[in-house]
Amino acid sequence: MFKDAKFYQSLFLKGLAEGKEMTRAEYEYRCVEVIEEYWGSYWSIVAYKQGVRYSDIGLAYMDFNLDEKIWYRFGKCPENPDPIYEGQYTCSWNKMGNCQENGISVLNKEYVDSIFGAMLYHSGRPLYAVRGIQVGWGQDGEPVIIPTSAEMKIEDDMEEVLKNI
Repeated sequence: MFKDAKFYQSLFLKGLAEGKEMTRAEYEYRCVEVIEEYWGSYWSIVAYKQGVRYSDIGLAYMDFNLDEKIWYRFGKCPENPDPIYEGQYTCSWNKMGNCQENGISVLNKEYVDSIFGAMLYHSGRPLYAVRGIQVGWGQDGEPVIIPTSAEMKIEDDMEEVLKNI
């Protein structure tokens, strides 16, 4: 179900390299090719599309790296409702913007300290850890990732974990 981080990193970089050279029609065709080539992985196309997206604004504006690490989020990772991707996660949904994010929303220090982080902290949702690579930023300024492992509920002291993000 989960692919290796290097797999998604390579698709992101492929999109980054190819994005500047493509027309919209070529981009859409290439996305179909990526889906066919890596069928069964919902996240393959997300990685590729995010790479293309960052090719438009330039690598200099990519203020994150593609290293795999452990991320934290309040609440379980969203399950993909499509039967083709049964058991896989899907991109987070931004309720205020009423649209899908470009990955799964997770926490970083800045987000934890923001008003959005405070709202999530007081929401009563449990804290989860998930491995993944960052592929951009969400609409509320939070990192968004492609998961490379299953989520794990954090049973430790939540405040201590959040302090060390």
